[in-house]
Amino acid sequence: MGISAVLLQACPLNPNPQPLTGQQELLQDFSKRFSPAIRGVVEFAKRIPGFALLPQDDQVTLLKAGVFEVLLVRLACLFDAQVSIWHVGCSPQIILS
Repeated sequence: MGISAVLLQACPLNPNPQPLTGQQELLQDFSKRFSPAIRGVVEFAKRIPGFALLPQDDQVTLLKAGVFEVLLVRLACLFDAQVSIWHVGCSPQIILS
């Protein structure tokens, strides 16, 4: 009999963790990959003259509204339009259909 590994979702508010579904694993992988990029966008925004003078709520609103577009621009170089594939480093390529 083989050993099977099950990923469990850890949460301090949930004493009975549940096994992760495929979608949850994909979301966690996405978060691990893009969190550094999002932090980079935030650090870039902080260096924009006048950004720090805005109220914090306005800074958060602007970042939430614009971070997706900035990431798309940064990631555009990874997309191969001829075969509709995202090249994402060492992991398998994501094929868009």
